[in-house]
Amino acid sequence: MAGNVGNGLLILPAHPLRIIASRTTPMLSKETLERYRQMTTGQRLQLTLESIDQNESALLAGRPEVVERRFQLLHRENDARNARLVQRLYVAGRAERESSS
Repeated sequence: MAGNVGNGLLILPAHPLRIIASRTTPMLSKETLERYRQMTTGQRLQLTLESIDQNESALLAGRPEVVERRFQLLHRENDARNARLVQRLYVAGRAERESSS
């Protein structure tokens, strides 16, 4: 599934951290996001596992301290993304509560 560019699915490059670290705008088009939303949980999991298989060697390449820095970066990015998501959910919930009062 991850290798199917015709479906507009994201295929990570050999060095995904370089792109991830430099992105501040969405990486996927609205059409690609919509196709992703229409996937089943199993299809999304399969896509994730294929992406991990394709990129594992790049993530684990190098000296141990380099690999550790890569994973620290991933953790920081995940934490920041999760914090933004929680903030948006909080704001949306507050707005909904205020509109129903």
